Amino acid sequence: MSGIYKVPAPAVIGALAFIFATWIIYWSGWPSTPYGVLLVFAASIIFGVIYRVKEGFKNALWYIVYMLVMVLMTYIGQTAGGPMPILEFPWDMVVVTILAIIFYIWGIYSGLPKPYETPSVKS
Repeated sequence: MSGIYKVPAPAVIGALAFIFATWIIYWSGWPSTPYGVLLVFAASIIFGVIYRVKEGFKNALWYIVYMLVMVLMTYIGQTAGGPMPILEFPWDMVVVTILAIIFYIWGIYSGLPKPYETPSVKS
Protein backbone atom coordinates (compact mmCIF):
# COMPACT_ATOMS: atom_id res chain seq x y z
CA MET A 1 0.00 0.00 0.00
CA SER A 2 1.50 3.31 -1.06
CA GLY A 3 -0.27 5.51 1.51
CA ILE A 4 -1.25 8.09 -1.08
CA TYR A 5 -4.92 8.65 -1.69
CA LYS A 6 -6.12 10.70 -4.61
CA VAL A 7 -9.66 11.99 -4.70
CA PRO A 8 -11.35 10.99 -7.94
CA ALA A 9 -12.57 13.98 -10.00
CA PRO A 10 -11.57 16.63 -7.42
CA ALA A 11 -12.97 19.54 -9.47
CA VAL A 12 -16.41 17.91 -9.68
CA ILE A 13 -16.47 16.87 -6.01
CA GLY A 14 -15.25 20.33 -4.95
CA ALA A 15 -17.90 22.09 -7.03
CA LEU A 16 -20.68 19.84 -5.72
CA ALA A 17 -19.52 20.36 -2.13
CA PHE A 18 -19.56 24.14 -2.62
CA ILE A 19 -23.05 24.00 -4.16
CA PHE A 20 -24.33 21.89 -1.25
CA ALA A 21 -22.72 24.26 1.29
CA THR A 22 -24.36 27.19 -0.49
CA TRP A 23 -27.73 25.45 -0.26
CA ILE A 24 -27.22 24.97 3.49
CA ILE A 25 -26.46 28.67 3.90
CA TYR A 26 -29.52 29.54 1.82
CA TRP A 27 -31.79 27.10 3.65
CA SER A 28 -30.71 28.58 6.99
CA GLY A 29 -33.23 31.24 6.13
CA TRP A 30 -33.97 34.75 7.16
CA PRO A 31 -32.73 36.20 9.60
CA SER A 32 -30.19 33.46 10.41
CA THR A 33 -28.07 34.10 7.31
CA PRO A 34 -27.45 37.83 7.93
CA TYR A 35 -26.55 37.11 11.57
CA GLY A 36 -24.12 34.41 10.47
CA VAL A 37 -22.57 36.71 7.87
CA LEU A 38 -22.10 39.45 10.49
CA LEU A 39 -20.37 36.96 12.81
CA VAL A 40 -18.07 35.77 10.00
CA PHE A 41 -17.18 39.37 9.06
CA ALA A 42 -16.50 40.29 12.71
CA ALA A 43 -14.32 37.19 13.20
CA SER A 44 -12.45 37.94 9.96
CA ILE A 45 -11.72 41.51 11.03
CA ILE A 46 -10.51 40.35 14.46
CA PHE A 47 -8.33 37.69 12.81
CA GLY A 48 -6.91 40.24 10.36
CA VAL A 49 -6.06 42.69 13.13
CA ILE A 50 -4.48 40.08 15.41
CA TYR A 51 -2.32 38.56 12.68
CA ARG A 52 -1.76 41.84 10.82
CA VAL A 53 -3.06 40.47 7.56
CA LYS A 54 -2.76 43.07 4.82
CA GLU A 55 -2.08 40.95 1.78
CA GLY A 56 -4.67 38.81 0.14
CA PHE A 57 -7.66 41.17 0.40
CA LYS A 58 -7.98 41.13 -3.39
CA ASN A 59 -7.96 37.33 -3.27
CA ALA A 60 -10.70 37.32 -0.60
CA LEU A 61 -12.98 39.76 -2.39
CA TRP A 62 -14.95 36.94 -4.02
CA TYR A 63 -15.90 35.59 -0.57
CA ILE A 64 -17.08 38.97 0.69
CA VAL A 65 -19.28 39.42 -2.39
CA TYR A 66 -20.48 35.81 -2.10
CA MET A 67 -21.65 36.31 1.48
CA LEU A 68 -23.44 39.56 0.62
CA VAL A 69 -25.15 37.92 -2.37
CA MET A 70 -26.27 35.05 -0.13
CA VAL A 71 -27.84 37.56 2.26
CA LEU A 72 -29.64 39.16 -0.70
CA MET A 73 -30.82 35.78 -2.00
CA THR A 74 -32.09 34.83 1.45
CA TYR A 75 -33.98 38.12 1.55
CA ILE A 76 -35.70 37.67 -1.83
CA GLY A 77 -36.03 33.88 -2.00
CA GLN A 78 -39.21 32.02 -1.16
CA THR A 79 -37.52 28.82 0.05
CA ALA A 80 -35.40 30.77 2.58
CA GLY A 81 -38.48 32.46 4.01
CA GLY A 82 -37.23 35.95 3.23
CA PRO A 83 -39.40 38.99 3.94
CA MET A 84 -39.65 39.84 0.22
CA PRO A 85 -40.11 36.53 -1.68
CA ILE A 86 -39.59 37.72 -5.24
CA LEU A 87 -38.09 34.42 -6.46
CA GLU A 88 -40.43 31.48 -6.02
CA PHE A 89 -39.49 27.83 -5.68
CA PRO A 90 -37.88 26.19 -7.72
CA TRP A 91 -36.43 29.24 -9.47
CA ASP A 92 -34.80 30.51 -6.32
CA MET A 93 -32.90 27.23 -6.00
CA VAL A 94 -31.87 27.38 -9.67
CA VAL A 95 -30.53 30.92 -9.21
CA VAL A 96 -28.70 29.97 -5.99
CA THR A 97 -27.11 26.97 -7.74
CA ILE A 98 -25.96 29.07 -10.72
CA LEU A 99 -24.55 31.70 -8.35
CA ALA A 100 -22.73 28.98 -6.40
CA ILE A 101 -21.07 27.75 -9.60
CA ILE A 102 -20.06 31.31 -10.54
CA PHE A 103 -18.60 32.01 -7.09
CA TYR A 104 -16.83 28.62 -7.03
CA ILE A 105 -15.06 29.44 -10.29
CA TRP A 106 -14.26 32.98 -9.12
CA GLY A 107 -12.88 31.57 -5.86
CA ILE A 108 -10.67 29.07 -7.68
CA TYR A 109 -9.21 31.77 -9.92
CA SER A 110 -8.73 34.12 -6.95
CA GLY A 111 -6.54 31.62 -5.15
CA LEU A 112 -3.14 32.61 -3.89
CA PRO A 113 -0.16 31.35 -5.86
CA LYS A 114 1.74 28.44 -4.37
CA PRO A 115 3.79 29.96 -1.55
CA TYR A 116 6.83 27.74 -1.84
CA GLU A 117 8.21 26.30 -5.00
CA THR A 118 11.61 24.84 -4.49
CA PRO A 119 13.79 24.50 -7.54
CA SER A 120 15.27 21.11 -8.19
CA VAL A 121 18.74 20.77 -6.75
CA LYS A 122 21.41 19.28 -8.95
CA SER A 123 24.26 17.61 -7.17
